[in-house]
Amino acid sequence: MGITRFDRDFLVHYKIEKFFRPEIKGGQKVVHFPIIDGIKQVMKIYAGGKDERFQREMDIYAKFKGNPGLPVISKIEEYHGELLVFEEYVEGDPLSDIISSYTGDAGKIRKLLLGICDIMTPIWKSKYVHRDLKPENIMIQPDTSPVVLDFGIARDLDGVSITATGFQPLTWKWASPEQYAGKKEMISYRTDFFSLGVIAYYLYHNTMPFGDKIDVIDVKFKSGDETYEIDKACTLEKFIRESMRFSVAQRPRLVEDLIALL
Repeated sequence: MGITRFDRDFLVHYKIEKFFRPEIKGGQKVVHFPIIDGIKQVMKIYAGGKDERFQREMDIYAKFKGNPGLPVISKIEEYHGELLVFEEYVEGDPLSDIISSYTGDAGKIRKLLLGICDIMTPIWKSKYVHRDLKPENIMIQPDTSPVVLDFGIARDLDGVSITATGFQPLTWKWASPEQYAGKKEMISYRTDFFSLGVIAYYLYHNTMPFGDKIDVIDVKFKSGDETYEIDKACTLEKFIRESMRFSVAQRPRLVEDLIALL
């Protein structure tokens, strides 16, 4: 019958003392924040069970265990037909909550981008694509170092795609033209490069480069209009320009090429 939210048996079984922040619903999962044995944790409940997308996400966490820029998965279990994942709680703030602290500060943004690239480099080189890099999925720790979260729609470029032709999962604000167009054959780590360019632009200018509505961005992509306003004093201009090329082939070819722009 599944979990009754949350009955005593469940709380006792997992030694949950209390929840320290409200749940978050998104995609195929609900994220809860319990305190267990005095330690803050993340508990994710997956509605879809162990499907291919879930397995891919867990494979990434397992393969790159030890990467300090990824949260640690401590336990995967089933309870009364529900799939639960317990994950390290990362102290800090989602980047989406502290945008204003980066506005106009190219040096601070550059340091953040280098940190994200350092986390993602071994993942990209193993032919995985996050496909959903956005401020909500980047946690900034008290020491300012980033942690990348939520590989729920990541793609294994060597694996079989589970997404139907003509549709690509995306978060429209940060997605690339190839995601908008449903061109899954064009998805690569350079798709993530585009998202990082949009993030860099947004952090610096506190506005989106190609519009703040999905239909406006879609028109820009379809028309091939790459123009946007940029502060002439922004020393990230080259990184932003090259990573946000609409043509995948015109973006930096290698991870090292991307980093060299910073």
